[in-house]
Amino acid sequence: MSKRTVAYFGATGGSVAASLALALHSGHVCSALVRSEAKLRALLNERSISDERIASHLTIVTGSVKDPAAVAQTLRAPSKGPGVVDVIVSGIGGKPQFAPDPLRPTLEDPTICQDATRTIFDALRSLGGPKPHYVVISTIGVNQFGRDIPIAMTPLYHWLLTIPHTDVRDMETMIMAEMEKPALERVLRSYLIVRPGLLTDGEMTSMERVKVASDINPQFGYTISRNDVGMWIFETAVNGTSAHTGGRIVSITS
Repeated sequence: MSKRTVAYFGATGGSVAASLALALHSGHVCSALVRSEAKLRALLNERSISDERIASHLTIVTGSVKDPAAVAQTLRAPSKGPGVVDVIVSGIGGKPQFAPDPLRPTLEDPTICQDATRTIFDALRSLGGPKPHYVVISTIGVNQFGRDIPIAMTPLYHWLLTIPHTDVRDMETMIMAEMEKPALERVLRSYLIVRPGLLTDGEMTSMERVKVASDINPQFGYTISRNDVGMWIFETAVNGTSAHTGGRIVSITS
């Protein structure tokens, strides 16, 4: 298959780092927006991505996902002139904050997911050109068609994670609203919203081990490793073609 250009946001997070490493290993041309270039390079080296491969296949942009200029720079496709990348993978998330009430945790930035999405969409609108496929990591527990988590995990997802889930729901709503616009007005070609189970630090396994379900008919599961989330996103949305038309929401567990 032809190589794609891919922009990564949240690339120092485990799931996105795993996807980025697989993309670089396979020869795709990537860009990544990070706060710490040194941290990203170390993570990629740990995943056997050489400095030479980083130099030849990755453009690292240092900055904030709320900075329109940094976001636009990340979205410009390497080797494509003024165009934008073929695929965007976003795993932006906030750091939990347990003060002042440890029983009601919030985020250091309670609107980071929706703010990041808004900035990316605004940048795409200003850049113009061919429209990308948009992949975003969400979470189970926000399904509007019914329960998509085991009963035992309900208190965790609906009590402790109220504020983070509000941000994620608003992010998903923004994506849906964008896709409801006439084709000529929207900034996306297609989308894939990935809702993983509770994330762990387990090893990467195989695509056969990942259980996938739609938001309408969810398949209950407890956990999935960050590595498997990154692998599934890479194989489905970067290496694969099945998710590049229309849009869908999936939950994945192992």
